Amino acid sequence: MNKILKKGNKLVETIQKTVPMEKLVGLQDFYLMKQRTQFAIRDVQAYHIKNTNMVFVLGSLDLAERTAKQAAEKRKARLQAQQIQEEAQVSEEEENVEEQEEEKAEEEKDMAENITEEDIKVVMEQGGVSREESIRLLKENGGDPLSILMSLGK
Repeated sequence: MNKILKKGNKLVETIQKTVPMEKLVGLQDFYLMKQRTQFAIRDVQAYHIKNTNMVFVLGSLDLAERTAKQAAEKRKARLQAQQIQEEAQVSEEEENVEEQEEEKAEEEKDMAENITEEDIKVVMEQGGVSREESIRLLKENGGDPLSILMSLGK
């Protein structure tokens, strides 16, 4: 196979000496029909012959059905890899959300432990608020009754 491509490249070099050609880039496969059979040229090297509408094509000839099956298998493998990657990302995001929820629960637990019954009573009596309101204010202010009373103007 390599020998054929080398011969093809030598042929291109020889032709380029007499006929101006421009290499076409970005091509993958080239298909053609011969007596109701579709063929594919894989790993195409194509050249446009300048000042004409002709193209010079080099590559290994294969039945298009086999090439189509190979392309479908590659596409399927790529889609599976992409799906696995997406599932991993979703799993990672779920783990992050769970960690954040756990951290938040721990913070609330720590705040609840910092809030004493005495602090609740002080805020209720001196701030003139209900028990629920004093608990909420203590949670919001990190369990500091002095800052709550100052913000209430008491």
